[in-house]
Amino acid sequence: MKNLLAVLFLSALLVGCAGRQLQVENVNSPDINKGINLLIEPYEAVGIKVTPEIKSGRIQVKKGIFPDVLFGEYFPGRIRWNGWAVEPDGREYFAQSIFTGIDFSGHFSERTIVDARASQDARVMNFSSLIAYAYSLTGTEFSLKFHKILNDVKYRKDFILKYGTRLGDLQNDQNFVKIISKWNLYNSPNGQILSPIGEKQLKEIAGINPEYTFVGQLVGSGRFMLTPDYIGTIVSLGIDVFCSADGSIPSKGWDYNSQLPNRRQMALIIRYIGKFRMNLIKRINDVNRSLLMRGGILQ
Repeated sequence: MKNLLAVLFLSALLVGCAGRQLQVENVNSPDINKGINLLIEPYEAVGIKVTPEIKSGRIQVKKGIFPDVLFGEYFPGRIRWNGWAVEPDGREYFAQSIFTGIDFSGHFSERTIVDARASQDARVMNFSSLIAYAYSLTGTEFSLKFHKILNDVKYRKDFILKYGTRLGDLQNDQNFVKIISKWNLYNSPNGQILSPIGEKQLKEIAGINPEYTFVGQLVGSGRFMLTPDYIGTIVSLGIDVFCSADGSIPSKGWDYNSQLPNRRQMALIIRYIGKFRMNLIKRINDVNRSLLMRGGILQ
């Protein structure tokens, strides 16, 4: 019965209008012979697309800086943006960027998942939802030519090699695979998704409808509860901030071309960001206090 309820709520979440595609063509990869659609639907944005590389564990996970400006595309529970990696010889790889909160430097952070076969000389970038902008993993934003990124393999290669971040210049995250292995698994017409989102949280965000594409079914298999890890905590915090404010999430679109329903929603996004900042300040103060107490300065 719980599984059925989860499917029903997910189906409600996905109803939209037909047909948008952000298909990357002429991909220089033996594994991607039909292109790849970079459009992220709502249910995909709260989790990770399960690729053959993720299934086999053939991935590398790199730490990066999440661009503050991408909070303009945030909605409750969202953690994922898509990206792309290119080798100096032109080979290409699909990438996924996962929002992971804030670190002790004060920067918001992300983890970018790339095929393990990508060399450390490959460069990677993340994209805004409708490929209007690209971002280095140091958090810098770049304008781009949308249609050329999707259709012109030379432009895509030259752009990412020029502005992207070299994989070898980024730190690895060895624990990330262990974390996502405990997430809930969902089967959709667009493939499998791993997500910390559970049944209760799905109910709370069921009103989101960006009207990009129509998907009639999504079948889940898993615990249907929020996974208790730091990314799951980020998802839960976002949902709680919005739902505790007025009991609803009046969102219809979340790319840069969408309009917020009202200034109230903008204020809730600011509140969400502010909670991260205040939590970081508290953590830093707690660490400093602990160090001082160990030194016998505080009693």
